[in-house]
Amino acid sequence: MQARCDNTKNRGSSQFQTVVLCYLETEADDKLGEKSMPSTKVVKLNLPVLGEVDAVEVGLTESVERWTELKLEDGSVLRIKPVVTTVLRLEGKYDAQDNPMYAIQAAQTMTLVSTLEHLKKPAKKLGVQ
Repeated sequence: MQARCDNTKNRGSSQFQTVVLCYLETEADDKLGEKSMPSTKVVKLNLPVLGEVDAVEVGLTESVERWTELKLEDGSVLRIKPVVTTVLRLEGKYDAQDNPMYAIQAAQTMTLVSTLEHLKKPAKKLGVQ
């Protein structure tokens, strides 16, 4: 396999700092002169604990994103759920059980289910002037 890099397609986010975007080309790609399957994105991440690491974007085949319900001390109830947009496998990085390490890019959806009346914004009083 050979990596083809493109410095013009840099991207960034609040969680990951992508330095360069690369694609791994397989031998089959070289023989056909065209892509027989989608290329694998390789990015460089600058992570707080690990420093700069190579990561491979892994496509999602299925995603089940369930709501988590939080009951707060002030009586409010929130529902939150992550919406995963990208999954990255950190190349050459493993946890204590020798499993590959992953990083995700995700957004969060939150909704207020209920709250106590005294926490709500006071209603405007309609008065005659």
